[in-house]
Amino acid sequence: MKGFYSIKLKPGAIPFAMTSPRRVPIPLLKPTKAELERMVVEKVITPILKLAEWCAPVVIAPKSDGNVRIYVDLVELNKNVMRELHPLPKAEYSLNLLAGAKMFSKLDANSGFWFQNTITSR
Repeated sequence: MKGFYSIKLKPGAIPFAMTSPRRVPIPLLKPTKAELERMVVEKVITPILKLAEWCAPVVIAPKSDGNVRIYVDLVELNKNVMRELHPLPKAEYSLNLLAGAKMFSKLDANSGFWFQNTITSR
């Protein structure tokens, strides 16, 4: 996704920010730091040095290869988001479009969920 996406908030949404961070288990500290540094280099995240109105906690999950996966717990933010409707076509319609196709490809969406967004109260 190129550019920025603005998250539209419900009227009267009250900002949510963590007052204290969740603890990272000691065995996961080093791989967590390495993953965060990698995400900064790839411009997925940007370090901030000031308080933010909206601040969601992270969840660290160990991977089988010794690395970690970093998730953001967006439960509180999601309570305040105005949902956009994007109706999808029925599966039968999409499958019919494939009739006669001879070549297919596989999409690797590893880290494809990373995108930048801003929060607005519109």
